[in-house]
Amino acid sequence: MRVQWAATALVVAAAIVGGFLLSGNVGSALRDDDPESGPAAPREDETTQVSLGRLRLQPDPGWTQLDRAPAVPGFAIDRSLGFAPYPGLNTVFVATLQYAEDGTLLPAGLRGDAPRPSAGRLAGIPAWFYRGLSAGRWRLDAAVVPTSQGVVTVACAVPGNAGDLPVGCLNGVRGLAVADASTLPPSASAAFQIQLPAALIELDTARVDDRTAIRRAKTPGGQARAAARLRQAHLKAAARLERSATDAEGGPALISALRASADAYRALERAANRRDRRAWTRARATARRAESALARALADAREAGTDGAKRESG
Repeated sequence: MRVQWAATALVVAAAIVGGFLLSGNVGSALRDDDPESGPAAPREDETTQVSLGRLRLQPDPGWTQLDRAPAVPGFAIDRSLGFAPYPGLNTVFVATLQYAEDGTLLPAGLRGDAPRPSAGRLAGIPAWFYRGLSAGRWRLDAAVVPTSQGVVTVACAVPGNAGDLPVGCLNGVRGLAVADASTLPPSASAAFQIQLPAALIELDTARVDDRTAIRRAKTPGGQARAAARLRQAHLKAAARLERSATDAEGGPALISALRASADAYRALERAANRRDRRAWTRARATARRAESALARALADAREAGTDGAKRESG
């Protein structure tokens, strides 16, 4: 008799919605009050908004935009904005939007000796500030602003022994926005919460398609191939989220649940390949338990993200 199993459906995309219902549009404020105290934001007609992809930036009107962003570690030249804030000085300002990989929220090129961040506001938006960074030949003060579309990282930097970083350089950011994005309070879980939606939507697409393929397969070989694809989809989601999950509340448990589901689908694949009905029945029960555990882990990760955001914003 042909082996078949229809897995219990699990809609995972909903598990991440709560993580982004946190604050208003990123560009909702244009003052910089703390910790970089500075002058009030200029009137709209005194500033120019500069864009690169989704990133929108309003610099101090005295800043000069560079044709090409300088090669500061952590800031890809083709995905960064560059400015010369001070005439006659070697200080540069760079800004980029990218996904963070760990709890520091910093690009990989800046994480090496990163100190503990200080909380403050950048252009009126909650941010983490990192002062006294060094990367390659550069010395930097940086700030990170997490959003639902990635983390905005800005930095004032000087090369080599070109002098000290001007105090208050980051005050020159008069406005900041990311198109179609909401802010997330800076936290060690923010990188995980930002990456979670895309990873789970991709996983859920594979789950729906391949569970259907298992039900409709006309041979055990077809069922085995669908189970193998499900195993790979769960492993891919775990690998994609693993680094950012390390510092996130509920993250490690979710990674473990994803891998347990992958193992269960591997057992299902083997049973189908062997045409072993008894082994299939056992593997099916294991997969059901793994799916239930994954659903709980997703719910816990969602709750942890929402609670953490409330703590950080409260």
